[in-house]
Amino acid sequence: LQPFPEGFTEWSEKMEFRPCIKSFYYQQVEGKFKYSFWGYPEVYAKNVSCLSLQGYVSDVANLIINDTDPTKIQSIMVDRAEVMLHNGFGSDIYWKCRRSMRYSASIRKAADDFRREELNSDDVKDKTEILEDWTLMKVKPGQAVGGPYLAVHLRRRDFVTSRSKQIPTVKGAAEQISKLLKMLKLETVYLSTDAPETVDELKTFLNETAVIKRFKPTDAQLQKFLDGGVATIEQWICAHARYFIGTAESTFSFRIQEDREILGFSHNTTFNCLCPDHNLNCEQPAKWYMKQ
Repeated sequence: LQPFPEGFTEWSEKMEFRPCIKSFYYQQVEGKFKYSFWGYPEVYAKNVSCLSLQGYVSDVANLIINDTDPTKIQSIMVDRAEVMLHNGFGSDIYWKCRRSMRYSASIRKAADDFRREELNSDDVKDKTEILEDWTLMKVKPGQAVGGPYLAVHLRRRDFVTSRSKQIPTVKGAAEQISKLLKMLKLETVYLSTDAPETVDELKTFLNETAVIKRFKPTDAQLQKFLDGGVATIEQWICAHARYFIGTAESTFSFRIQEDREILGFSHNTTFNCLCPDHNLNCEQPAKWYMKQ
């Protein structure tokens, strides 16, 4: 799936098979297409098509149902599913499903161990204890305090080209982070980024008192959790910060905001995004308040 490259001035549901916007990153091997998804290298497909979409999950589902011959095709993989909009996003049923989910105990333990050892953060002090029975867990916005650190999700790689007008430069990000640290009276930043090569550059623009912390999995953890599990560990760490600021339109930032809603954080410390250098008063994320 991919967006329409020309964008839109007014919202309308549409989808169309188009040439791939990005260079084809699948490899052709003996007549099949191969790519490594989330640590699983042996994924093959007989055919690959790029569908430009501005619509909902149901649109893609109907397309697959109506245009696929089940006698010839039995499995379909939808890559970049985040392009689709959830039909019931923000509804009562959506939030019941989302609130009922619990990350695996091993993933939470890895994140909680890092919080305790590196960020002076634990659920009792932070007021972020969760109940395994989600039906018994009722929270009020603002009851969670969070650990003594600022969590930042700095997405760079593909966004540098596809959304260059919506994200800051590394220097611009550092200036916004510095202002937040001063406002929050904090010194520690937990940084989650897909561009680790920018960390040293970021440090040069921060105050000398600022401390950057990052989760770096051991070989054993990487083998056990794979890339997807490691991303979830980072998500859980970000969700427990005193204050979170993410990247506009990033699915990863969306999931952190949902986690913070479920934990009971203030909306003002949750729905925030870094602004581009030319517009420091940029539009902030829509607030999808939890229903319980």
